[in-house]
Amino acid sequence: MMSVHQISVTDEKYKRFDTGNINLGSSKYDSESLTNNYKNRLIQLDDYIRKLYNILKTKGYLEDYVFVIKSDHGQSLGENQVYFHSKDVNYESIKIPFIINTDDLFDSNAVASQLDIAPTILKGLDLKIPKTWRGSIISDIIPKNYFSNQGDNDSMIWKNKNSTYQLYFNKVSNKFNLFNISLESAIRHNDISSILKTHKLDSLKNILANNFKLKL
Repeated sequence: MMSVHQISVTDEKYKRFDTGNINLGSSKYDSESLTNNYKNRLIQLDDYIRKLYNILKTKGYLEDYVFVIKSDHGQSLGENQVYFHSKDVNYESIKIPFIINTDDLFDSNAVASQLDIAPTILKGLDLKIPKTWRGSIISDIIPKNYFSNQGDNDSMIWKNKNSTYQLYFNKVSNKFNLFNISLESAIRHNDISSILKTHKLDSLKNILANNFKLKL
């Protein structure tokens, strides 16, 4: 679905939020205008999904089915002065929705990667999961580290009790940041000093370094 992409066209009837004189080709952006523009696109996407669902229902395809909605990436809209995606591994850029029409496959608070989506769907269909697949069934019980990379930025995400953390490493500055990404905030603070006592930071750094073959 192209509605939320910057190159798509938004129908006038879905433009409910004021975007001002937004220029997506500019090098300077207004976060509020970009956010409103994105909201309009989401409204259009929501309506298109509704129409698609009704078409499938009318054709009789939804009598025995699994309906899944997911995305390939997130979108930064000015959080920490970052815009769009494919430039970093900030939480806004890598967090995606995963919506499925059943509530008994996994805990909605579980942490997962896109590799885990297909095995989880097969479990819901009682189908055998190929041994060659790298993903695993989404679970809130099994502890797991999730890695991502974009350019000079490497990241590891994991869950500890009721909080989810991200260890972020930039190869240019050679610095680590540690964020509690359970906290919904437009400005994320480096929590290395504040939660150092409750985490084996050196061990976490080594796990991330070994995964990306970094020389620290």
